[in-house]
Amino acid sequence: GGRHNSSVAWSDSSQVSSPDREGMCPMVDSGVGDSMSVSTVEVPLTPHSHPPSLLPMQLYPLSHPLRVAFTASRTANFAPGNLDQPIVFDQLHTNLGEMYDSHIGRFTCPVNGTYVFIFHILKLAINVPLYVNLMRDDEVIVSAYANDGAPDHETASNHAILPLFQGDQVWLRLHRGAIYGSTWKYSTFSGFLLYQD
Repeated sequence: GGRHNSSVAWSDSSQVSSPDREGMCPMVDSGVGDSMSVSTVEVPLTPHSHPPSLLPMQLYPLSHPLRVAFTASRTANFAPGNLDQPIVFDQLHTNLGEMYDSHIGRFTCPVNGTYVFIFHILKLAINVPLYVNLMRDDEVIVSAYANDGAPDHETASNHAILPLFQGDQVWLRLHRGAIYGSTWKYSTFSGFLLYQD
């Protein structure tokens, strides 16, 4: 008797791989021994089955997502002697999107969005503290400082996640001090587009 009912249930669910209606899909649940039960469970089949807030945008990228990223380093000492000088990085390692200008040391935002910037600057071994500013156009966003009161190398570092508009320029400014440059590339500046608005 029980076996007959199971086989009827099984034949009724022979189309388990096909949804019986949009947003629904029968699921087979095997029981103990030779019995078998069939139940219908709601399974989301399309993104429209969920509130949009539950679906990260990363699951549905643009057909041609914009790739913007750069890393540049400085291989020569920089001791300008004047305050508030732009730091130019002479070696480009990555420049996806070609938005970092190594001649003037500035990154220009190609689109509105949220960007990430990271910098590490090695202080020249002199008795002068190092102050570095991450700038958006003419505004100081974050700063870094290095000085232990002795003529020694130290690193000043910081980072920022910024909402930016197309055309904004981001660059590093040496407020005071001197930078150690080397072919080992201790002083670097990097940035990338986290997501586009």
